[in-house]
Order: sequence, then C-alpha cells, then structure tokens
Amino acid sequence: MRLEDDYEEYDDDQPSESNRMLKHLAVGVFVALAAVIGIVAAINYEKGIHKKIKTEDSSMQANTQDMDKEVQALHESVQALVENDGLTSDQLDFWDIYKDSGEEQDENSVSTDDSSTKKSEEESTTTASDGTTDAETDHVNQTMIESADGTEEWVNISPFITKNKYDVKNFEYKAPVMKYYDGGKCISYLGVDISKDTGEVDFHKLKKAGVQFVMIRAGARGYGTGQLELDSAFLDNLQGATEAGLDIGVTFYSQAITKDEAVEEATLVYDHIQEYLITYPIAFDMEKVSGDIARTDRLTREEKSNIALNFLDALKAVGYKGIIYGNKEWLIKEINLSTVGSYDIWLSQSGDTPDYPYKFSMWQYTQRGTIDGIKGDAHLNICFINYNMK
Repeated sequence: MRLEDDYEEYDDDQPSESNRMLKHLAVGVFVALAAVIGIVAAINYEKGIHKKIKTEDSSMQANTQDMDKEVQALHESVQALVENDGLTSDQLDFWDIYKDSGEEQDENSVSTDDSSTKKSEEESTTTASDGTTDAETDHVNQTMIESADGTEEWVNISPFITKNKYDVKNFEYKAPVMKYYDGGKCISYLGVDISKDTGEVDFHKLKKAGVQFVMIRAGARGYGTGQLELDSAFLDNLQGATEAGLDIGVTFYSQAITKDEAVEEATLVYDHIQEYLITYPIAFDMEKVSGDIARTDRLTREEKSNIALNFLDALKAVGYKGIIYGNKEWLIKEINLSTVGSYDIWLSQSGDTPDYPYKFSMWQYTQRGTIDGIKGDAHLNICFINYNMK
C-alpha cells in the first residue's frame, strides 16, 4: 500500500510541458526529412529508367539503320549483276539472306522446300489431251510408223482401241518357224499365204514342215481398170490344201470404191468357195499401190473403212468369218479401227517381234521366208487363234 507521500514524490519526477513540445517538434522534422529523401530517390530512379530506355531505343534505331544500309547495298549489287551479266531472278538464290550464320536450318523447312521443288518440276511437265507426255522427246503413248519411202512418223496411240497384250519375251523364232508361248505352252499356229505368184506348192511337204493353215488368194480387182479377176491358181490351191488336210482361209485384194463394188467382190469369193471347207477367215486386203496411182487413193479413211465393212458383212451374212489385212501404216492411217472393230486384224510386219500397238489375231512376220513345200520366197504367218475351233 502506497502512502500519500509516495505519490507526491512520484509527481515531482515527471517532465515539464516545454520538454514535451520539443520532443514532438523533433519527431516531425525527422518524418519530413525522410519523406523528402524518399521523393528525391524516386525521382532519380525514374530518370534512370527513362535514360536507359532512351539509350536502348537509340541503339535499336542505329541497328535498324545499319540493316537498311546492308539490304540497300545488297539490292544495288544484285541490280548491277542483272544489268551487267544478264542474270535473271531464277538464277539467283535468296533463301538464306536473313539467316543467322550460326543457326541450324529447321528440318521441316527442308522438307517443305523439297516438296515444293518436286511439285514445281511435276507441273512443268506438259501433258497433251491424248495423254502424251513430252511426246517430242519421250514418245510416251506414241508408236513409230515407217512408210514405204523410208520416212518415219510418230503417231498417237488411241486410248479407245483395244491394245495387244502379247509379251515380246514369249516369241520364239527358230528359222523359219515363229512361235508364241504362254505359261511354257505354244499357243500359236503356223501358216503360209499363197497366190499364183508363189508358184507350185507341195501342200503335203508344207504340212510335214509344221504348217497348219494356208491363206489362199481368191482374186483381185484391178487398181486401174477396176476389173475383177480370179487368181489363176486359186482352185488348184484350194484342192491341194484340202487334200493335205490343212485349214484354209481366203484373201481378196480389193479396189472397190463403192458399196456395190464391195458386195460384188464378196460375191465372187463366195461363188468359188462354197463347195470347200473354209475354217479360217476371209481376209479383206486393200494395200497401197507402190509407185503408181490406185483408184482407191481418192477414198477417205472413213470410206475405206465402210468398204471393208461392206465386203466382210456380206460374207458374214452367209456364215464366214472375216479379218482385215494390212501393214502397220495402212491399219493405223488408212482405216478407222474403231469403225471396223468387230473384225479381227491380220498384221503384216516383217521382224522378230511386232510393235503394232493394237490387238491383232494373225501376224505375217516375213514375206521372204523359206520352208519346205515352197520353192521361192514364202509368206510365213502365225495365228493366235485356232479359227478351226472358233
């Protein structure tokens, strides 16, 4: 318990009013000074930031100006090259102008450039409407025709006509016989075509030599006079081939220029074969006349095609098979194969392998062959169809 004297003693030790005022004033001055120092520091910091930004901006502008100068110099150099050396933009490569020398090229960008280049190369190859690509140099979808005068011509192969599917590796020639194999089996038939010009023929010797069929000329129409003529050896040849047991077909050299003349030719053939067994086709033959003008020269391609149809249709109506004979040039250029497409083709082309692009059923591979039974040059053929069974 404190006594009253104690309280009095304690009161005597408290500071005076003037001392308290001095303390408050000192505190206020200190706070004000601290505030001033803070403001000054903030202002100096802001000035430093602006100065740094300004410095960096100046540096960037300087770099940009330097780059602009380099690009301008490069442009002037290229322009000088173009003007002085005649270079074109296609001869200059600008892919790496802005590429950092230490930067590796991105793998994806390489792939993109390669595909772009490949596409450009593909687009630069022109394709004709008939499917021919760079025909003048590659001759894709074209075939060569050599005329009788030795001139050569590349012609387009039609995509609308059935192609031949013979594999050239499957032909086997052991003079004088040509054969064609499929799966190791010979599927061709050996034949000869004959006329009065062949001379006397021993048909039994022909058969022993491996001949299986003969195509015998029935007659012809004169290419100048237009007169019909029966081949003088026709009936003897028919008789001899029949006795030897050979399959027989017939040929006729046509120079018809009208439908009536075509039917007239067919009638002549029919009148002389109806008593014989004819198992192979009757062939329509309208060749060019070498070194002279023929009455059929004035016919158009379509007219020749219709003449062939008139002849073959007339014989078909009385039960005979028909075939169209010709060399590569005549078959491709002189008739319309689409028009006569219902009839088989007999190709005349000397050589080891034929290069006729379209389907054919018979092939005369030589007109200067030798075979037992014919003394002079023999016209030798192979047939890919057994017409005796057709």
